[in-house]
Amino acid sequence: MFTPKEARRFWAKVDTSGNCWIWIGSKDAAGYGFFYFQEKNQRAHRAVYFGLGRKLSNGQKVLHSCDNPSCVRPDHLFAGTAFDNMKDAAAKGRLYQQNQYAERAKQIILACLETVIPRLQ
Repeated sequence: MFTPKEARRFWAKVDTSGNCWIWIGSKDAAGYGFFYFQEKNQRAHRAVYFGLGRKLSNGQKVLHSCDNPSCVRPDHLFAGTAFDNMKDAAAKGRLYQQNQYAERAKQIILACLETVIPRLQ
């Protein structure tokens, strides 16, 4: 959980004026924010997730329902596996370029994910 000082420091770096609450502190090239929390630099969306007392099960990651890597709005974040993230990306058309073959590619990717990935877990 965030201490009061960590919470003030965290929320001072967030723009809450839009639907997504955007991290305005330091970011990487992909747009993920960074925040020093629990004695290490971590991605801002993970820091707020843990800072609010949420927990992850083994193998889970903090995922964005809004698909915005700079978003730290707590109700846009959820726990899921890498497999969940890939299924979500395929369902939203984010794993390939949208073109005339997009629907077929989506079907192929989802079929592969549903059959191959569970065997690897």
